[in-house]
Amino acid sequence: MAAFRYRLVDANDGRDLGPFVSKRDDWQPGDRIGRSKGEDMIIKAVIEPEGNAGFRAYLVVAAE
Repeated sequence: MAAFRYRLVDANDGRDLGPFVSKRDDWQPGDRIGRSKGEDMIIKAVIEPEGNAGFRAYLVVAAE
């Protein structure tokens, strides 16, 4: 199964939260990401990157 690369961005201040790799390619606003640190993140927006960024999309997230 393929792995899809994303960048996580904080919905509050636009800070880059780093890479995120998933087997899913269909993330949508309202979806929940469970992170290894035990904190859930809610996707607020999915933004396509410009050009060949090397990842599928920016996932704009907020802590639950």
